[in-house]
Amino acid sequence: MSIGITLFIGSIMHAPHVKVSIALSYAIAGIMCTVIAIKVHRRSVYIFITAFFSQVTLLLFFSALDIFLISIEKWWPVLAICSGIALMLTGWNQYGTLKYKYLVPSVIFIILGFLLLMFSLEIIPFSFSRFIQVWWPILIASAGLILFLVALSTRIRIKNT
Repeated sequence: MSIGITLFIGSIMHAPHVKVSIALSYAIAGIMCTVIAIKVHRRSVYIFITAFFSQVTLLLFFSALDIFLISIEKWWPVLAICSGIALMLTGWNQYGTLKYKYLVPSVIFIILGFLLLMFSLEIIPFSFSRFIQVWWPILIASAGLILFLVALSTRIRIKNT
């Protein structure tokens, strides 16, 4: 039914069939992963894949319908944001709350995706390589601080239990 609805909407909007077919293939892969996630005990991996494919399906379908006025070469960093959101959903599904081991990588993916998206869309007026050349010490220091805080919070939790 969803395949028929997708093809119908694509034909009404005069979208290229190849683009709609690619979006449909991601949708079918996501549906298959959802079924596997429900049936299999190791479901967190499949939940991640399901959430990621669902988001990519929406992005590709919107691109096929020309809802996004920019090409995929410009909005590809959104995939990193989708990965972060999918990882956050996976951790929430597995533990019922947000745990640090899922939350920290999720936030890193989301922040990195937004940063790369700003460079890709040329919102930031200089190149990514120039940004790295100037700001690399602060990036390394902040990454070290984040790792230290995660390790510290983990030790405090272990002592409290």
